[in-house]
Amino acid sequence: MKNKTATRDRLINAGISLIKVNSVQKLTLRQIAHEAGVTTGAFYKSFPNRQAYFRELANKVSSEWAAIIEPELAGIPLATERLLFLGDNLMRTIVAQQNLAHFVLETPVVSFSDDELAKWPLLNLTFRNVKAVLDEHSRIDKNSFFIQIWIFIIGYANLLQSKSISYDPELLKTTLEKLLED
Repeated sequence: MKNKTATRDRLINAGISLIKVNSVQKLTLRQIAHEAGVTTGAFYKSFPNRQAYFRELANKVSSEWAAIIEPELAGIPLATERLLFLGDNLMRTIVAQQNLAHFVLETPVVSFSDDELAKWPLLNLTFRNVKAVLDEHSRIDKNSFFIQIWIFIIGYANLLQSKSISYDPELLKTTLEKLLED
């Protein structure tokens, strides 16, 4: 069992390294296995299929990013300021690690149910911070607002990744203020 866990970890870490320099669409299981120093047979002993592998890989990156950001959020007293800080960190990460960010943010999530959110630490962290903001603005539906925020993040990320625009932290603040007005 220990060996299987070590193989899984090597495969996940290999995938992260490869995605940082290539888009996920260009990756093959053979490349991932080679980078991890294992055979494709070992890959399939560790993961039932490509989709399960990529979900676990995205979850690991999501967990790592949430673990970096979350302690810093604890020192910010206002919910809106925490959400802006989170958004700013996400955007800066997107600019710095475009391929990996695109992969993580666009990995399909089945639903925004509590069970599903618990599986995605970065998504969960975002949702909790959105909820904290909405606790101060009770007239707004939390699920609709969360979807609006997440769509903004994904759309803005796509524009940044395509280099159509430059990152503007003030846009995050203005967008949040406008969404809270409606």
